[in-house]
This record gives sequence, C-alpha cells and structure tokens, in this order.
Amino acid sequence: MENNNKNKKEMESDISEDTSNNDEQHNSEDISDNEDSYNTQDSANVKHNKNKRKVHFVDEINPKRSKMELLKPPTAEELTNLQETQHLYKSHLFRFQMEEMLKSIRIKQKYKTIFETWFDKVKQVVGSLPESKELHLSASGDHLKTDYEGAIRFVRPENCTAVNMHRMFTVQETEIIVDVVISMPKVCFLEKDYLNNRYTVKCKHCLQYIRKKLQKAKLVDSKLAIYPTSQYALLQLTLPSSEKIKVNLHVIPAQNTFKLSRFEPDKSNLRSSLLNSFKDLDSNKIRDNGTPYYNSVLLHELTLAVNYEYVENTVQEYQSVKDAIQLLQLWQQKRGLHLNGFSNNLLNHVVLYLILRQKIYREMSSYHVLRNIWMFLHKTNWHQEPISINKNVSNDKFNMFRKYYDVIFLDKSDSYNLAAFLSLDVYMKVKNEAELALKYLEETDFIFELFKLNICPQVQYDALLRFKDVECANVYSTVEDSVKYKYIGCPQFLIIIQILKILKKGLSNRVLHIVPLEYNDIEGITFPNDITFGLTLNSANAFDNIEKGPPSNHPEGIEFRRFWGELAECRRFMDGSICEIVHFPTNTLHEKRQIFKKIIDFLVTKKLKLNNYQIISDVFEETLILENYVTPFPTGTGEEASLKVISVFDELSKILRGLTLPLSITGIQGASEIFSYTSLFPPVSTNYKWGGKMTSCPEDCIILKQKLGTIPKYVESIDCVIHLANSSKWPNDLNAIHSLKNGFYLEISKLLKEDHQIVSNIKLDCLYVFYEGLVFRFSLYLPKEVSILKKFTTLNGSTAFEETVQSVKIEKSLHILPKTIGALHGLQKQMETFGASTGLIKRWLRSHLIDECHISDIAVTLLNAYLYLRPTAYSRPNLPQVAFLRFLQFMMEFDCNLQYIVVDFNNEITKETLSDLDERFQTSREKFPPLFIITSYDMKDSLFSKSCAKETLKRMSLLAKTTFDYISSSFFKKNEVNNLLMPQSLNSIKELFIPNLEGYNLLIHIKPLMNPRRYQRLNYPNAESSKVQLEKYDKDQSTKMPVVDFNPIEKYLTELRQAYGNVALFFHDPYGGNVIGVLWNPAEQEEKEFKVSHVEGRMLKSNKLHLNTEAIIEDFYLMGENIVREIKLQR
Repeated sequence: MENNNKNKKEMESDISEDTSNNDEQHNSEDISDNEDSYNTQDSANVKHNKNKRKVHFVDEINPKRSKMELLKPPTAEELTNLQETQHLYKSHLFRFQMEEMLKSIRIKQKYKTIFETWFDKVKQVVGSLPESKELHLSASGDHLKTDYEGAIRFVRPENCTAVNMHRMFTVQETEIIVDVVISMPKVCFLEKDYLNNRYTVKCKHCLQYIRKKLQKAKLVDSKLAIYPTSQYALLQLTLPSSEKIKVNLHVIPAQNTFKLSRFEPDKSNLRSSLLNSFKDLDSNKIRDNGTPYYNSVLLHELTLAVNYEYVENTVQEYQSVKDAIQLLQLWQQKRGLHLNGFSNNLLNHVVLYLILRQKIYREMSSYHVLRNIWMFLHKTNWHQEPISINKNVSNDKFNMFRKYYDVIFLDKSDSYNLAAFLSLDVYMKVKNEAELALKYLEETDFIFELFKLNICPQVQYDALLRFKDVECANVYSTVEDSVKYKYIGCPQFLIIIQILKILKKGLSNRVLHIVPLEYNDIEGITFPNDITFGLTLNSANAFDNIEKGPPSNHPEGIEFRRFWGELAECRRFMDGSICEIVHFPTNTLHEKRQIFKKIIDFLVTKKLKLNNYQIISDVFEETLILENYVTPFPTGTGEEASLKVISVFDELSKILRGLTLPLSITGIQGASEIFSYTSLFPPVSTNYKWGGKMTSCPEDCIILKQKLGTIPKYVESIDCVIHLANSSKWPNDLNAIHSLKNGFYLEISKLLKEDHQIVSNIKLDCLYVFYEGLVFRFSLYLPKEVSILKKFTTLNGSTAFEETVQSVKIEKSLHILPKTIGALHGLQKQMETFGASTGLIKRWLRSHLIDECHISDIAVTLLNAYLYLRPTAYSRPNLPQVAFLRFLQFMMEFDCNLQYIVVDFNNEITKETLSDLDERFQTSREKFPPLFIITSYDMKDSLFSKSCAKETLKRMSLLAKTTFDYISSSFFKKNEVNNLLMPQSLNSIKELFIPNLEGYNLLIHIKPLMNPRRYQRLNYPNAESSKVQLEKYDKDQSTKMPVVDFNPIEKYLTELRQAYGNVALFFHDPYGGNVIGVLWNPAEQEEKEFKVSHVEGRMLKSNKLHLNTEAIIEDFYLMGENIVREIKLQR
C-alpha cells in the first residue's frame, strides 16, 4: 500500500510538473492582438503559476471534495487554465500532423546529392576560369541599353556560394529552386557603374561568359538556360541530371563595391535616353525625381548574399522556426502569393524580424511560431506603419520611403525596401489570407487545407480578369507624368499599377482585393504581353445598382462626371441632397451579379483603351436560365421565382391561420426546397386553361384525356406542413386519426371556397390548394400519429417504442425536413450565392443522369451547405460559379470511408457529440451509410442520404475530377485567346453538361413530346427546341385546379426500379432528359444453379440459369408503351 501511494505521489508530481512546463512554454509562445503584448510573462509569474497549478491539480483529484464544491461554476482562473489546455492540445495535435506532412513532402536525399555533386563541379570550373578574357559589351543581345562602351576585363570570381542552401531542405512539391551567387572582385567595376544599367549589363556579360564555360564542361544544357527579361543579373538554369532542380545563377560585386546610400529611393541613377519605354520623359526631371524602383532592383542584387547569410545565421538554432518556414513557404505557394511580390526573401525577413523583436523564442513549438507569424501579418500595417529589421530607423527616413512605395519593410541596411514590388492590393490579400489561416486554426484541429490543398485562381477569387496582348502604349498614355518618373526603369510594374489604379477607382468599395496573378516578370524591362488579375468582391457593396458620387456642386462632383462620362447623372435623394450617380438598372439577382462586369467593361474600353480582355466569373450561370421558357416576369437564375412563391405562400398562410377550425392552425412550414432558394426550376405563377386534344374540366379540376400524343408541361406542387394546436382528444387508433385528418382537409377546403373563393382538391393524405397561379400541397403533422406508429407491446406485456418505416417516413418529411428547409432559408439570407450555386450543382449532377434515386436533392443541398458552413481556408464565395468549382474540388478529394458531413446551422451540435460520433464512426464504419450527413435536426440517422451508394459517390468523384481538370487545363492554355470559361464559349460550357452514354448496356430513348419537362432540357448546339410561353396570372381566367405532379417518365422509372431494381441500375436526367441509361448488375449476369428462387428473369440454358436480357428488354417496351421511342443495345 505504501509503495502504491508513493508511486501515485510520484506520478502526480510528474504530471503536474509536465503540465506546468507545458503551460510555461505556452505562455511564452502565445501572442496577443497588440504588438507590444507578444512578450511572455516573467519567470517569477511562471514559477508562481507552476506551483499553483500543481496544488490545484492535486486538489482536483481529491475525492473528499463536497458535491457543492464540484457543482460550483468555474472561476476565471479555471476557465483560463482550460483555454490554455485546449491550446496545448491543439499544439500537440498540430505537431503530429506537421511531422507526418513534412515527412511526405521533404526533398529526397537523391536530389540533395545531385545538386551537391553538380555544385562542387561548378565551383571547380568557376575557380579555374582564366582572367585575361576581355568581354565586349556590344556582343550582348540584351534588351538593356547602357551608355558605357568598350570591353570589361574578366577577373576570376572571389567565391561561389549557394546563398539559400537551406531551401534544399524546404518544401518544394513541383520544383527545387536554389540561388547560387558568384561574387566578382571590386576591380571589375568602376566607381559609377551603378548608373544607366552599366552594372547589370556588365554582370550579364559575365554570366554569358560563365555559362559558356559551364556548357563546355557539360554542366549546363543551353536549351535549359534562360535569361529573364528583367534588370536582374540572373541566369535561370535547369540541371541536366534532374529537371526538378532549378538554379538561379547571380553575379554580384564584392561587398562595399558601392555605397548602399546611393540607391535610396530619392536618388536618380537613370537617363531616359536609355529607356525604350520612357523616351517621352525629361532627363532633368528624372534627376530631380529619383529612380526608386530601378534602385530597388540593384539593391536586391547587392544585398542578396548578405541578407541571406544574416537570415540563415539567425535561424540556425531554431528548429521549430525552420519547420514553420517550410510550412509557410508551402502555404505561400499553394495560394500563389510568392508570384505577386510577397517573395520567399520577404517571408524569411518577417521571421527574422519576429526573432529579433523577441516575438519568437527558441522554445516555441512550430504551431505557435506559425500562429505568431500569421497574427503579425494580420495585425500589422506596413503601409501605414513601416517596419525595419534595424530598430534605429528615424521617422524622417520612413517618411522619405513613403513618398515612393506603398508598402515598406526595410532590411538591416536601412536602404533596401524588401516590399518595393509588393503592391498594396497584394499586401492586403496577404493580410486577409493570414486572417483566414488564423480563423481556420481556431475552428478546426486539422491543417490539410492550409498546406496541402491546391488553391488555384478559379476557386480562390470570385472573378478573373485576363488581358491578352496588352496594348501597353494605350495604358501608358493614361499615366500621369509624375507616376512615370516614379516607376522609370520598370515599365511592366508601371502598367500593372496603372491598370490596378483605374480598376480600383471605378470599382471602389465593390471589391476587397485586385491581385495581379500572371505576368512575365514584375521587374521586367519590357512591357507585359499578358496579365491576369484576381478579384475578390465585397459582398456588402458589389451588387449595388447605384454608384453614388459626391455632391454635384463640389469639385469632386466635376471629377466624378469627367471620369464616368455619359454614364453619370444627377439625382436628388430622400434626404434632399443632390449627388452625382451612375445607375445600373437590373431586374434579377443574376443581373445584379453582372454589375461589376459592366463597370470593368467601361473601365477597360473607355479608360484603359484595351479591347482584348476576358472576364471569367459567371458563364456557368447561363445553364440555369431556361432559353425556351418565356415567363411573365424576369426569373433570372431562379431566385425571383422562389421569392414570388414565398410571397404567395405567406399570403395563403395568413388566410389559413384565419380560418375557424375545431383546432386552430398554430404554424405552417415550407417543406419544399423552393423555400430555401435551392430548387433548380421553381414553379412560376401562370394561367392554366383546358380544352382541346389534351385536357378537359368536368368540375373544379382539369383532367387529361386518354391516348395523348403530347403531355402538357409539368406543374410542380409546393409541399407545406400544417401544425395544429395541441389537444388530448386525438384518438389512439391510426384509422381514426386518418379519418379526422381527412375531416380537417374537408373543412379547410370548404372554408377556403366559401370565404375566399380559393380552389382546392383533397387526396387521401394531403390537401392541394390552387392560389395565385401556384399549387400548394398541405399535409397535417400530428406528433401523436408518430407516437402510435412507434408504439408496440413487448412479450412481457409492457409498452415500448421503436421506430418503424412509416414513423421514420412521416418524421422525416413532415418534421425534420421543414426544419432543415428553414435553416437553409436562413443560410441563403446570409449567403446570397448559396441557392444559385446549389442549382448549378444539381444541374451538373442531374445532367450526367445521376437522379434523385441515387442521391436526393436535399442531400446535394446539404453537401453544398456544408461547404458554406465548415471551417475553411477560403474566403466566402460571392458568385455561384466559384462555389460550384469549390464543390467539384471537394468531391474530387472526398473520401466517404474516412469522412462524414456535419452541417451545423446554428452551432447547436456540441463538441462532445461530435467526439462521440467520431469515435463510433472510426470504430464501426460499416454501421454507417456510405454518405453520412448529420445536421442540427438529424444527428444520428442521416435520413436524407441513406439511399446514396458508394458507387454513386465514386461516380460523382470521377465526374468532378474530369470536369474540374478540363476547366483548369482550358483556363491555363497559353496560346488561346478564347478559353473555356468565357461567354463566347458557352457552347463549350454546355459540353460539360452532356452525359457520356458509352458505358451503359442499354439506352431507352423517350419520345420528347411525352416528356412534360422537355422545356427544362439544356439546349445543346444544334439541338431541336420549342419555346413555352407562360401568361401572366389572371384570377378571372384561371379558376380550375391544373394537372399536378404528372410525369409519366418518373412513373415509368419507378416501375422499372420496382420490377428490375435488383437486375439493373437506371439513370436519367429529370430536367428534360430523353434518355434512360441502363446498367446491368454484374452479379446478376453470372449464371446460376437451377433453383426456384433464381428463376425470375432468367432462362434455362445448358442446365444453368442465365439472365434473359431479351425478355427483360421486351418488358421495358411493354411497360413504357406510348412513352418509349426505341431501346438501343450498346454491348
């Protein structure tokens, strides 16, 4: 017993010490919102907390604590301790994930060996170069011009080093990039070689000479050596032994060759006569204005080796920092930030800055290092409060840099702005991405999306603006002279900045970020050919149809009219003010989503004077617009039709609640996806006439005639649920309850007709009401009916309750579904793109013949809702097309064996519930359906996705991958002006919605005129189509109940599945599809032994039972009489 107590005390002591050590580490690692509060607590406080936590831990396990003490609410200190424990848990979990991730993506040793072997040979060649060679500058075919003529004497380089060898150990999934620096002696340069491109031209000639020597030594393949069109003295090489390894070969002068102060932004080192792109500028004014960006290019080369060495020496002993840098670079690459001015060099200096300011410590875990870096990027504002590696930088110096640069981060020399080519919009995008990363870390315990998910531009930005063969002279002509002087020497960056300026001025607060994505070389010395910008819209203002300007009598008003031209007009507002505005008239949400495109069209054509451009944003939305469906009011992509239905439903609900019934109506809920704006084609209010060859009307209801050759258009009923006041008088017999429910339907129908002249029709289980040109289907929900269905008597005579098929069906359709629809309606109000994006997903999915039998509409809607509600590394989608593409990407990577879907609408699902569910899911996966979806209203049964088979999910994943890859490859085709996602290529987009019919065994072709939804079919190129004209609803002309929910194709499919569902699978597009794909069940095609249970659908052949496909096909014909046109046997 004593030994046990001793062991227990030792264990308690070890645990408490470990806990306190972890707390001490965490306190030293955490970072606050205020930059001054990054520092940790002092050692005395840590020691005090350590002892206190130890005693507190022992007290917690003391069994003698009273019940009242245990039930007391937690103190502030206990809540703080709990929060710290949660942070520690995240830190440890993150560390395990990070270690596994880095193992899988670290550079293989063979690549390190290849580079080191190659680099040793390069150093031998460079170290043995002859010194007597004279290099004539006239031999250069470079774009750069210089005022220096003659020859330079090549002197053997002082050294050759790989300044960032640590990048051989960092994460590079596609290629490995190493910077090699060759340092030339001071004697190779004259005192004023920094002027007029002399330095860069000399270095490039040295590079040419070195390249030839390396090529002679077979260390360089001439086909894989590239000189970028920039001012950097840079040669990009690909190793002959491995195309995965890229080397940037730099030639730089020895230290102290030039004074760095000579390159500060207010100094001028260029003349316009040497610049093809800036010949119109006055040389004297260039001297007065300075050449800040030309100077930055030179400073980058001059400080390259020194800065890299400083960074490497500082982080040498910080293993957690090294790991964090690897993940940061991966995070940076996945988002394309390293291509937009936020370079690896700048990122390394951010880490260096935090180390020097003691915001990062050696004892920190990688989790806290990353968190601190992201917090720093998110909270600081370099454009307002410049920072520097050196602590002793004066405000005067910062103010001098502010005159020339948008974003300022100085290196240790105080002369080089590391963020010189980082535009303000790109910087704000970096801040936003850091904020998203922090939020993602807080809301989830997994890091996949931050570091492994390829966030391509199509899903990262709401819209893409691409310029092809940019007419830079037109853009250059719009630039003010003062701006030209500022960017002299860097025409490519000037063009990008000017386009950004015009776009920002016109789009104003409609966009959050405009980020340049693709261009040749941001420091390029020639004008760019192609540029792509990514736009993130501001959902609060992007779709406003009025651009309000300043008062008309103000000078700003005159400038507003001058900028907008004929689009500007003067208007008086309700507050009496008279302001300049630009009005964009719209009728639908679809048109509102195109306002920003109209503005861009105006800015690009009128202000920038460019013609060859493309806006990639909403071409997929065209598939939601019925070309053959002429409605009495604009319906756009369906939102307006849904809104009209909801408005009419509210009116009818008010009438129903006002009826005098034995039990009052306490509530009416919508149970159709129309109420959540996710129905693909909501019904439209219109007149319904009868007569002719198709219909007649003997009473209040229109009926169909027999032997029709054409089926009238489909009329969809709108499901609704009625709740009655509670009563104890409901009988305990199901038949009696059903009779009473029908009695209520009769009474409601009678009162509607007598008091309000509203037509209705009663069925066994529902009431159809025709109101304002729409048909509503009302069902009564009685909790007692469900209770009786669940009730049964056990063998010992006691009463118990158990779910039955019928009780689950009623509970699902009349209780859980309306609640879910209500929550989805709320989601649509928060995210206006949700409904249209869900419609796009359904249009795509159903067009590939995956109908509701394979995965229900509500399950598809919940999958999309999950993408909107889950923690994600994306910003919210502001256009349906982006959400659709994200859904495709999600389905590509979704693994139903390892993942389940949690749709938590109002944060009602507790962490304990999820933890318990996760444990059961992992240990008993076979007990759950392939697609397991839980919601706030269905936490265990996944009622809406039980019918979805694993094969269906695999098919969806394959279709998603094929579609997404095709879109991505078409977007990134370099030599085509009109790519896939352009309005001109709408027919190409429609090809993505054409099903592949080659894999089916049978194709059942339906007579088009017997398809009541034929007008919903997507019109393919050269497809035959006829328009459907809907009249505006007139109460006097439409007084009869139309034929509702009549679709012979659906009835035919239901019969086929009931009769032959075990033999074959059936696929169909419910939105106008005229083909049913049939796929034989492979197990049923095998021959079987002769047994009575095996005889159905088979024939005897060689004493074995074989599937009688010919007889089954004949049955298909007979069951589809007057519907089926032909059945084709494919294989």
